[in-house]
Amino acid sequence: MRIRAIYCCFLLLVLPGQGGAAFASETLFDDEISRVLYRANETDDEIANADRIYNDNKVTLYLKAIMDKLYPEYTEVFRIRIYLSTEINAFVLPNGSVYVNLGLLATAGSEAQIASILSHEGAHYVQNHQLQKQQNLKDVVSGAEFFGFERSLTYLSDYSIELELEADNLGFDRLVNAGYDPNEAVKMFKTIADEIKLYDIKERNLYSTHPKIMERVHHFAELSRGHSGFVGKEAYLSKTSDLRVKDYDLSLSKYRFKSVLFALKSKNQIAQAPLEAWFYLGEAYRQRGEPSDKANAESAYLRAIELLPDFAPSYAALGVLYMKNNEYPKALTQFEKYLTLSPDSQNNAYIRQYYNDIKGKVSP
Repeated sequence: MRIRAIYCCFLLLVLPGQGGAAFASETLFDDEISRVLYRANETDDEIANADRIYNDNKVTLYLKAIMDKLYPEYTEVFRIRIYLSTEINAFVLPNGSVYVNLGLLATAGSEAQIASILSHEGAHYVQNHQLQKQQNLKDVVSGAEFFGFERSLTYLSDYSIELELEADNLGFDRLVNAGYDPNEAVKMFKTIADEIKLYDIKERNLYSTHPKIMERVHHFAELSRGHSGFVGKEAYLSKTSDLRVKDYDLSLSKYRFKSVLFALKSKNQIAQAPLEAWFYLGEAYRQRGEPSDKANAESAYLRAIELLPDFAPSYAALGVLYMKNNEYPKALTQFEKYLTLSPDSQNNAYIRQYYNDIKGKVSP
């Protein structure tokens, strides 16, 4: 599933000398702090070693600037990393590492929307939530060896409703104080709710200790009433263009065509997407395979070719579509164009085989 947790957040604490208040000795001893930090650093290392970081320095710096705007007194604490997963998720480690999933960044529609996520994660850190649940981070580190991080991260999505709403409230204050429009947070929650409905996700199973998503929509809507501020839609969509293409590609590689269709479902949405989105929309229709989807896929591929005539994958995909429909002359034309544009592609072998197989079926 694309969504595993909304705001899956790690054990949090503010450390002395890192912009926050020191713990009372009766709450957490120095050796306990050291163990927690050691486990957090272990988790950072495991995620990096598992090749789960999406390296886009421009986007990472952009997100860090947003975080610094929200929490200017913690600029030396928070470090932003993009987690390579199509699931809508974000989490923070007790050493200040903030992970934002590729899928979440691709789903957000403005800077203010992603700022609402970062403000929430920062709030969990600042408010020292779940100090009593140190074991959770140990479970993630040890459980990942057997289950992988995607599954073991679910150990940590267990904030109480009270703590989640507390983080929402502080996050809201930070969002407004930084000049962002909090109404964009409402849109973010609604988008998440739509995807939950799309995948028929049972909140009582996956979000047992989180407020129901629509309750959070209404809560933020009440808080946001009468407020306005910076949205940053165009700049955000421009800066995350390549990232969105990566998300489409990764989603389809996992056969998550619903996510791509959801992201590009309206003329307005695809008009705001990277031009390559038309190719991925065609691929999503092809994977879904409903009766009308051959025509839908063909239309999308043709639109991709119109907008990006040098983007070779569109020709290969359209050629395969025609070949399977026994439209061999059309298929040959598309395959020839693909092989011309992309002579060194790793897909050349099978496209050339297709070309040779059907060439004899076409009358001279």
